[in-house]
Amino acid sequence: MMLTGCDFMRKLAGRPTSDVIDAKRVELAMAEAREKEQMAAMEARRKHKADSIEAEHFVSENCLLVEASKIRSLDASQLKSRYAIIVGAFSQEGNAEAFASKLSSIGYKASAIAYRNGHQIVGVGLTDDIIKLADVYARVKSEKFCPPEVWVLVNDI
Repeated sequence: MMLTGCDFMRKLAGRPTSDVIDAKRVELAMAEAREKEQMAAMEARRKHKADSIEAEHFVSENCLLVEASKIRSLDASQLKSRYAIIVGAFSQEGNAEAFASKLSSIGYKASAIAYRNGHQIVGVGLTDDIIKLADVYARVKSEKFCPPEVWVLVNDI
């Protein structure tokens, strides 16, 4: 490696050369970028926690929550998500499936949920995320298909 006049003098004086200074600049820039990423991740976690607390408050204030384990005729093991907003109950499986299909076609994640006695309920907004539940619940409540006695099934198993 050929040293410039300044680098030669720096080396003689025991000072860092341009290459060493440039390498340190790169190292510092990378450390700064990592720190910014960590700060952004911490802020995202903080925001998610605040949003979760707000959603939990909304749900507890506005929703009738029913734990799946408290419904004897429901096989909770068939539930694929923690929350479902129940918008209908049917004695005929075909009617429940048709309603769930209609709700799916207009953009809701919907499913018919079987009771052991042959009846079916229809749930929408199937999710494990309380924030998504609160958002979907607020939307569903304004829909024409939503009955006044809508409730939230909580898979507590």
